[in-house]
Amino acid sequence: MYSKSSKTREKLLEATSLLLRTKGYNAMGLSDIIGQSGVPKGSLYHHFPDGKEGLAAGAVDFAGQKMLVSLQKLIDKTGSPVAGIQAFCDYYIQQLEESGYRKGCPLATVALETAADVPMVQQACANAFSSYEKLLAEQIHVFGAPEEKANHLAITTISAIEGALLLAKAQNSTAPLQIMRDQLSDLLKPFQSSQKIRT
Repeated sequence: MYSKSSKTREKLLEATSLLLRTKGYNAMGLSDIIGQSGVPKGSLYHHFPDGKEGLAAGAVDFAGQKMLVSLQKLIDKTGSPVAGIQAFCDYYIQQLEESGYRKGCPLATVALETAADVPMVQQACANAFSSYEKLLAEQIHVFGAPEEKANHLAITTISAIEGALLLAKAQNSTAPLQIMRDQLSDLLKPFQSSQKIRT
């Protein structure tokens, strides 16, 4: 059971994660976070003394972990990384359509905005993408790809998903995601068997 302090911290992280995803780092102010979370300003600084930068970095970590858990669950549920990635893309298609193309990847928008100017947030984005890459590479390797090939396929997969999300938002259309999903399925087809290799 969470303590009141833990719940307050999680409210701040959830609110900030949503705002980063829909508004971006630069357009998000502390007043937005307070309004979205319902948490007093004093509590915000109690949990995140570095203010907006520290809170954004924490929210990126939070969103990255949630994304990893979701992807792992989809892979486990569907029985292969290929089917799991397909379901992951379908989730983003649904999110974009339901949000009027406001909700994309919780990491990409922030990474683009903060890469040169906000080191704490940039590092959080780098760590989150590294974990994302590692999870995919491990799963693709377990399903038959040599380790180096699995690493390359993981990078290709992430790059394809992020690029398709950018195009989808720019074009107000999920067609890029649908095309990318099907192309990735063809690329990863050799590693869709539910018979894992022995490690």
